[in-house]
This record gives sequence, structure tokens and C-alpha cells, in this order.
Amino acid sequence: MLSFNFTVTMLLDEDFIKKIIDFIKKNPTIKNHIIIELTESENNFIYLNEINEIMQRLKKESVLLSIDDVGIGYSNLITIQELPFDIMKIDRCFISDNFALSKSNMLETLTRLGESLNMMIVAEGIETIAELNKINSLNIDLCQGFYYSTPCNANDFIKRTVYNPELYK
Repeated sequence: MLSFNFTVTMLLDEDFIKKIIDFIKKNPTIKNHIIIELTESENNFIYLNEINEIMQRLKKESVLLSIDDVGIGYSNLITIQELPFDIMKIDRCFISDNFALSKSNMLETLTRLGESLNMMIVAEGIETIAELNKINSLNIDLCQGFYYSTPCNANDFIKRTVYNPELYK
């Protein structure tokens, strides 16, 4: 799977979306292997209908759609409910006790929300075995974070997987 971060502004660019769809049609083996992860630092979600139409077009081309940083920023409940996301990525602030402002059960609540919407749930920012154990106690599908790997280039990634293949199973 390949995951690409898109902003809402990029998603609303018709020429850009057409290029993506054309690329997928010319390379059908990548169908079901592309994830578009929607990230946003400004509230362009006011274009909900337009975004929904574009996302439906991408889904027809077997693109998986993910919403990033659920629980913070502009990933509000209306957006999660109204747009056809396949994957929900829960922000690190709900995983780590170091970032949590309170000891609420928001992580469990967000997990139940994702389950009720039939989304794959990803926990972001796992750094410790304690955080991993916390995630494993919930119905979360995948996790990512420095516990597994710090960011790296392709060559370093290959070296890491060759020398430690158990890490990536």
C-alpha cells in the first residue's frame, strides 16, 4: 500500500484529480493499493458536497480514503459522518499519557466511532510498549509510530527490513 497526504485544496483541484484517475487507469495493478490521506490545517471542509463527489470518483477507481488526526484540528464529526472514509487515524494525543490533557476514555470512544462507521482504525504515534499494550487492548486495526521506525529514506527502510524482518510482519 502507498499512502499520500492530500489537503482539501488539492482534492478540490479538478486537473490534479483527473491526473490521478488517468494514472490509475493506465496502471491498473495499483488499484486497491493507493490510500489518499486527507490532512487539513484550514477549514476547507465547508465544501463538503464537492469533496464528497470527488471522493466518490476516487473510490470508483479503488482508492482508499483516510482521514488523519481524528480528534484534533478540522477532523470534526460531521466530516467523518458525511464523507466516505475507509480509514480513521486517531491522533497521538489520545494514545500517549504524555499528551493527554485528562484521563478520559476518548480513545475508546473514537475507536467505537470508527467501528460503528465500518472504518479501519489506525492509532498514530506509538512510541512505547506501554502504548502498544494500550492499543492492543482495544479493537484497533493498525498502529504506526517510532516504536516501529523513525522516518527514513527508501534505502534505510530496506536495510531495516532485511536485518529485522520480524518488525514488519
